[in-house]
Amino acid sequence: MEFTSLAEKRRVEHWRRVKADAQSSAQSKDNQMTDEAQEKQGSQRETGENLVIGEVTLKEFTSTLTYTIPTEGVREEMKSRSGEKIDRKFLFGQVDSEEQAKAVMAAKDWSVIDYVNGELKGNARSSCYQTTSALYKESKVTSEQIRERAIKDLIRLSVPEDVARATVEATVQQAQA
Repeated sequence: MEFTSLAEKRRVEHWRRVKADAQSSAQSKDNQMTDEAQEKQGSQRETGENLVIGEVTLKEFTSTLTYTIPTEGVREEMKSRSGEKIDRKFLFGQVDSEEQAKAVMAAKDWSVIDYVNGELKGNARSSCYQTTSALYKESKVTSEQIRERAIKDLIRLSVPEDVARATVEATVQQAQA
């Protein structure tokens, strides 16, 4: 990607960092899923049973979701269970071939276009949520650390240290005005 100015490059890099921070924060906090749960989700097992959708018979699999009951925003009768981890098993079918996938889509009255558009919208919404929520979450990086990082980045771009410090301070003052 080519940038027309250093400011544009910094802005893009900043939002990439914000997005990455938001994604890692969302994975660890918003979803309330533990690393253990993600490992369990990855270890699906075939049940030996079949699942029928329309006229299509699929192999049935099981996996486990681990959910941690939030500590805030919980119904009064559930507050005593706050922080508790709950494992829930769930069943799902999986297709083995493109023909099976097409048959399931026909049985469910799904279309590839609707599916792809839904996935694109879901991904964009998730990204927007993560970026927006990052603006309101407490940062682990202090403003002084951000300033020092910006100064170091400018020095790496061959800007003298005194000019880099003055530039960063002027930018911060302008943003706060």
